[in-house]
Amino acid sequence: LLPNHVLEVIVKDEECVALTCSYSQGAILAAQELMAHMSCDLGDSSVAAIIGPRDSDNAVAVSSMANRNSVPIISYAAGSQMLNDPEIHPYFMRTNPTDIMRTQAAC
Repeated sequence: LLPNHVLEVIVKDEECVALTCSYSQGAILAAQELMAHMSCDLGDSSVAAIIGPRDSDNAVAVSSMANRNSVPIISYAAGSQMLNDPEIHPYFMRTNPTDIMRTQAAC
């Protein structure tokens, strides 16, 4: 796909049971662990992008961390209007319409 480049997929999830921590806490912990790869000695490797989180609360929480590291986030399901502001979430992108657009389409 890309000559002289190796792509690696690192899978992380919330790994939380509802009684022990919130899903946002789990998403933040997973993102922190992922971002740690950026500061480790991995040769030419670094985190190029984050695919997910699937819900808006987690996307908002992880977005600020990704912004500090200039890492794009591509969410496949987060629909909150809060994520629309490019001043606050400059590296956030989504592949689905916002919740408001879905509601308008259903009416």
